Amino acid sequence: SAADLVKFGLALLSDRLISDSMKTEALRPMILPSGETSPFGFGFSFDVTDDGHPFAWSSGGAIGGRAGLVLFPEEGLVAAVTASASGRRFVDDAIAAAEAFRGPRSRQGISHRRQ
Repeated sequence: SAADLVKFGLALLSDRLISDSMKTEALRPMILPSGETSPFGFGFSFDVTDDGHPFAWSSGGAIGGRAGLVLFPEEGLVAAVTASASGRRFVDDAIAAAEAFRGPRSRQGISHRRQ
């Protein structure tokens, strides 16, 4: 459920699930051998809001269901969306939900790279 995804995200951002060093590794983009930063990491994709705040996201689904999870580690903010539908990217809805809770500094919005 969306509530369970949010609980997981909050546990991941806290020190209850994994150590701080493990969290740092899990919630940062991978550095490629070339030295470039990949937008992907340990189960998450990474992006930055228009006003410079990093966030991690993941989405997926199967026939009849989709889900999106967004984490703003610097702000301790987690948003999730689930739906019994196919064919649509629900991570964008989770990003929009998170943006609504980010406060006045989020007015610029979030540009999100689409896969």
